[in-house]
Amino acid sequence: MSKHNYDTISTNPLYLKISATRKKLVWPLSLIVLISYFTFILSLAFYPSYLAQPIEGGVTSIGILFGFMLIILTFVVTGIYSYVANRTIEPMLEQLRTEFTGDDK
Repeated sequence: MSKHNYDTISTNPLYLKISATRKKLVWPLSLIVLISYFTFILSLAFYPSYLAQPIEGGVTSIGILFGFMLIILTFVVTGIYSYVANRTIEPMLEQLRTEFTGDDK
């Protein structure tokens, strides 16, 4: 992409809206995952005896349960991002692409 095209697209109001929408979506979801992950890691470091306790006398520990929930959270956050991006960001990107290339898919 030439410098002229980049400057033209980067100053387009639709592109700026896409960028702002993506930031509003990505930052909160990223913070949720990072805080959850680091909370889990710090819990492992400072409270290993608590996380090693078995659940109701079974063989699965609380730490395993929390680790599994962290994996599930990651899938949920990915699903939320995909859902919102496909509903809001992708149509705007398609409109921007059509505006600059002049062809419809």
